[in-house]
Amino acid sequence: MATTYELYIMKTCPFCRKVIRYMYQHGIEIPLRDINEDAEARATLERVGGKVQVPCLFIDGAPMYESDEIIAYLEERFVTNAPRKLSIEDHAIRYRTENGTALAEVTYPADGDGTVNINHTFVDPALRGQGMAGKLMEACAHELDRTGLKAHPTCSYAEDWFRKHPEWEHLLA
Repeated sequence: MATTYELYIMKTCPFCRKVIRYMYQHGIEIPLRDINEDAEARATLERVGGKVQVPCLFIDGAPMYESDEIIAYLEERFVTNAPRKLSIEDHAIRYRTENGTALAEVTYPADGDGTVNINHTFVDPALRGQGMAGKLMEACAHELDRTGLKAHPTCSYAEDWFRKHPEWEHLLA
């Protein structure tokens, strides 16, 4: 039997907007019920959950509160299990979902004379704290080593990463 979901919200609630933004970024579609526009939704929230608090994710009729807990659940249920791959592109390495959405990246445009500028790292909030930026930097280091390029990191994360990984010092310009 399929799991049923409903997300009870108020459009003006910043915590609700945080959850909705996360869902949008990851292509998660769950029916929304705004308790300010739908009196029945408000009554259901109060009757079943025992309180009027949003955001509230109903999972098969059971309420889950707190935006961070809801996002963690959505991450586990919808994002973590989604196929992803690391893609090496022209002067960038990106971690993408199967549909091509970039969830993390490191960019290193050409600086000239066989050098690149590692100028940007980004990790989607849903993947932070899992070592993703480090994985991207390691992949970047391997790619630079493979292609014979030297790096001039200007991104603060990349600068720090190279300080912590002296084994890749030979790549620095």
